[in-house]
Amino acid sequence: MEKMDEEKQRMAYESYFYKQQLGAVKKEMERITLTMLDITNAVKTIDSMKKTDSLVPIGGNAFIETKLSSERVLVPIGGGYVLKMDREMAKTEMEKRAESTKKVIEKLQNEYERMVNMINDLERRIRE
Repeated sequence: MEKMDEEKQRMAYESYFYKQQLGAVKKEMERITLTMLDITNAVKTIDSMKKTDSLVPIGGNAFIETKLSSERVLVPIGGGYVLKMDREMAKTEMEKRAESTKKVIEKLQNEYERMVNMINDLERRIRE
């Protein structure tokens, strides 16, 4: 009987541990989903770029009306550095990033589901 109680305590601790991890995975999924939205918006913006009047945000919901004189895009490459690319090259790069981000989200969703199943299994075994 005592051994059974110890086993249930161990399973309860495991369930608690997985719930903590589940929260971290959920937060990471939310963060990466926001990144995906950001990338998707960048692709849409690149698509709509024209050498016409544009509004450029300057912060505080304020904008400057300006005319684009270039079809070059500055794409971040890490470490605070950017690379100047033509419009099509920038769009291709951002689409690659979107695809990579989508794969990461799918992996996290699979991990999330795996943890939920483990928690459910542990809790079912504790109740038995």
